[in-house]
Amino acid sequence: MNQETILASAAIIIGFVMVFLTGFTWIQQDRTAWPWSFRALLTSATVWLMAYAFDFVSSSVSDKILLAKIQYLGISTLPVFWFFFSLYFVNQSQRLTRSLIFSALIIPVITTLLASTNEAHRLIWARTSLLTDNGIAYLSSEYGLWFWVHTAYSYVLLLAGTLFMMAGVFRYSGRARWQALILTLAVAFPWIANVIFLSGLNPVPAVDWTPFAGALSCVGFMIAIFGFDSLPWTTPDGEVSV
Repeated sequence: MNQETILASAAIIIGFVMVFLTGFTWIQQDRTAWPWSFRALLTSATVWLMAYAFDFVSSSVSDKILLAKIQYLGISTLPVFWFFFSLYFVNQSQRLTRSLIFSALIIPVITTLLASTNEAHRLIWARTSLLTDNGIAYLSSEYGLWFWVHTAYSYVLLLAGTLFMMAGVFRYSGRARWQALILTLAVAFPWIANVIFLSGLNPVPAVDWTPFAGALSCVGFMIAIFGFDSLPWTTPDGEVSV
């Protein structure tokens, strides 16, 4: 079994685990234990990982480009939903007005549309080519201007959400403090993986470890919530139903 097969199998298995976990949160009767922002966060991570998993088993440039575009449905929205969830966790969900929600989603919507129409403007991927590394076929990309706009926006939201979680570590006590600590540590995984991928320090250039790290983070999130029975707030006060 070669490296590509192992990684593809692992990605698909992890992807289906994420599908199960995401479905579990959506069908739960007690929605107060799983705020919509958290369920949306899991959904974004699942879409990203599943599209990336099928990217491994695809061999043509056109298929890989299509799957890369699908990944952006999750890539562009995940930081936004993380930010929303962090506000909920520190009992600031009253700030999640419809205007804030729709405003925060403008950049992700634009990013997804630009990714789907990239051939017309090259604002996400300026150039792409199919390369092989250690038997793994992958798209090598030079990124366009909007990719960096999207990346900067995502990092700002991820950082803001992480700072809210860190505030929870100092603000809460007991169970809630442990939850905040686990959530803060868990979100570090995709940060590290994405920096390694974009910086060129990746030991396996063919593999973007970020979706794997994102899945690991989501498992950590599930442990933080399910392992401690619920979030600090047992009712979704101030949350906007959308």
